[in-house]
Amino acid sequence: MAENHPEHPSATSFLLIALSLISTLAAVESNLFSRNLSPSSLGLKKREKLSHLHFYFHDVVTGKNVTAVRVAKAPTTTKSSPFGAVAVMDDPLTISPDIGSKLVGKAQGIYALASQTEASLLMAFNFAFVEGKYNGSNLSVLGRNPVFSAVREMPVIGGSGVFRFARGYAEARTHTFDLKTGNAVVEYNTEASLLMAYNFAFIEGKYNGGNLSVLGRNPVFSAVGEMPVIGGSGVFRFARGYAEAKTHTFDLKTGLMLLMNIMFTKAA
Repeated sequence: MAENHPEHPSATSFLLIALSLISTLAAVESNLFSRNLSPSSLGLKKREKLSHLHFYFHDVVTGKNVTAVRVAKAPTTTKSSPFGAVAVMDDPLTISPDIGSKLVGKAQGIYALASQTEASLLMAFNFAFVEGKYNGSNLSVLGRNPVFSAVREMPVIGGSGVFRFARGYAEARTHTFDLKTGNAVVEYNTEASLLMAYNFAFIEGKYNGGNLSVLGRNPVFSAVGEMPVIGGSGVFRFARGYAEAKTHTFDLKTGLMLLMNIMFTKAA
């Protein structure tokens, strides 16, 4: 494990994503890292469009071009016992194991050593895509990554852009890991950007006491930022959807004011 970074190996993985809003996925140019699958092959409804994305995730913790850094640790965190260490990442996603190959996006978010007995990470991050029909769209992942397991699976909990209302999972398999440097390449079958995890806690009318949970990427200087609604409580039980953020005013001294529009569906 590198001194500035929680230990984890690199992995190969892919994403299986079921999208319920087919109208948002117009047929565009083919991508080297994506293909369509048959929903029935996985027991899904035919109205859902199933996509398979495959790319490599480069987590670099030492050297000149570091992509992930440790930002916090517990008083008991040591090199031999990394429990409690937290890192922020901005890792490139490429179509091959070569970090110089075509860039298709970034993995932006946080991970933390969340087990005292094994190298297991809590991962909360977004795949921010920059290629083809997925350019400007994001997928949100929240899950457990036991890094030394042969295959790890993490849920896709939402998305924005063409991935609105997305659900699915990511599978990770180790590709390469350097024990000396801690650098990893993960195969998945330079802007101001925030990882946002928060709740809208309502106090008015029929929504009083209800909450909507949001987890996503907010490129704060974009005209419109879109983040997935991943759940809710009270009248918002089982909700899913998306929130649009538009900058209303911005003061460099006092901060930012956003205008939020929320679109969601929930159980009847």
